[in-house]
Amino acid sequence: MEAAALNPPPEWLEKIVLRLIPPCAREGIAGDLCETYASPRQYAAEALRTVPLVVLSQMRRNLNIPVLLLQISLVCFCLGAAAALALLPVLMLRDAYQETSRPCPRRAMRTAILIASAALMFLQVASMNMNTAISFGMDRTTWMTLLFVGPMLSPLMGLLRTGLIVDGDRRAWIGAGDQSADDLAQNYRAFARRARWHNIVEGAALAVVAGFAFSTLPATFAIALTGLYLLVAFYLLLDGAPRALPGAGDFVSLRALFQRELMRRQQLRRFLWWLWFTPALAAGKPMLAAFGSIAALLLCFLVVALNREYGGRVREQVGLLDRMRERLA
Repeated sequence: MEAAALNPPPEWLEKIVLRLIPPCAREGIAGDLCETYASPRQYAAEALRTVPLVVLSQMRRNLNIPVLLLQISLVCFCLGAAAALALLPVLMLRDAYQETSRPCPRRAMRTAILIASAALMFLQVASMNMNTAISFGMDRTTWMTLLFVGPMLSPLMGLLRTGLIVDGDRRAWIGAGDQSADDLAQNYRAFARRARWHNIVEGAALAVVAGFAFSTLPATFAIALTGLYLLVAFYLLLDGAPRALPGAGDFVSLRALFQRELMRRQQLRRFLWWLWFTPALAAGKPMLAAFGSIAALLLCFLVVALNREYGGRVREQVGLLDRMRERLA
């Protein structure tokens, strides 16, 4: 290690390799590569052998099959099977490179405003000529809505992103610092109780939305979506809650259970956010393709932002649990 510190790889090469390594494994893999550094060629060759294996490992570890199937089904429904097959590896790679923490608030706000501004610019340019918009199949009401409501996109997206950041700052399932086994068990019971009540409310809401979707959406899609909503509602009510505490367990086993259930909850939440927005994303198909794509892009950004905030909070809590030690009475 001392030799690596005295003879580090070139800074530009190290930056490239760091960008290629998934965030979850970046620190450990980068350290191992630096320890074995002998020359730029050897470092690059070692990275080319190691990084693909790490990416495949992270793809397998972060794979959320229900989310992936739902995303691919949406792409197939809106854009066709060829687009779904082309986007499958992209979606899997995106899961492998997901960040391990909540996004920086300043960067998150910049991203939200940038996406909203790009969408606004496109909508305003496309809607500038009413006759052209109508010739493409857009009615006058839609044209007026885009022309006057479009400028609200940037402040609206900024407010939504701010709300997510503030909500994430005030929510915490466990506190920092060491805890006794009894305190940790009490925190886990509170987390499980909130999750059960949330599942009851969300399961009932899914059942209501299933009935609404069945009566309003196209028949083939409505039957599939209604069945999916009802299945998920039953899962939430019957098996979606965190596991009960064992009758007798030590601090380490309780901490491991808490970490597993937090990650399980995060995986379930990722799927549910996509599921809730599925009708809105699918409803864009009969619309003018370009405007439907803009709406789908904004909705997808919102779902990703929700999942990024929640996933970041979960990983923060898992990290706190990993560093936590038992406080003896």
